[in-house]
Amino acid sequence: MNSNFDAKARLQRGQTIKVPVSKGVVDRQLNDKTVSYKVKSGDTLTGVAQRYNIGLSDLATANNLKANSNLILGRTITIPASGSVVATSSSNNQSSSSASSTAATSTASSGKKLGNTESYKVKSGDGLIALARQFGVSIDDLAATNDLATNAQLQRGQTLKVPKLTVSYTVGSGDSLIGLARKYGVSTQELAEMNNIAADTMLQRGQRLTVPNR
Repeated sequence: MNSNFDAKARLQRGQTIKVPVSKGVVDRQLNDKTVSYKVKSGDTLTGVAQRYNIGLSDLATANNLKANSNLILGRTITIPASGSVVATSSSNNQSSSSASSTAATSTASSGKKLGNTESYKVKSGDGLIALARQFGVSIDDLAATNDLATNAQLQRGQTLKVPKLTVSYTVGSGDSLIGLARKYGVSTQELAEMNNIAADTMLQRGQRLTVPNR
């Protein structure tokens, strides 16, 4: 680590030496870079991963879950802030740095420009990533909705359109809970829970439902 270094040598003021860092310290540093999220009705692991623009396997690993695990309403899960579960080995750290560099050069958003938005005025210190987490949307969708690059610098006082998590849907002729669940990418049970109805409920034309904003 400090080659040709005599253990009895006297250190000089201003001299730079390498100090080993324990795995525990690194783990604590990584934990400081995560955020907590409380599971809401209708949430799925896949949906939360998409919302925070992170990999499904990363989110599952961070919470000791399987990728197909069902989330429990009210449970708090950990969202990896970097979008991945960072390993502690030097080789993995190099891979992470490389991935970050690649991400930095790819600024175009691949998200969807969503309707049904509300306005938000940018404050000092706000950034797209932090706001995406705050409002529970993916950074790609937030950027696309505002015609911005994902690494755009926000200006204080700037007005952003923030997509709502859910919107209202009026049941039409032939609509069913199963069909609408498929349309909006959730399970029938999840859609039923979002609307406080049974999963086998027969929908009535004109009935109003809460559905994901997708």
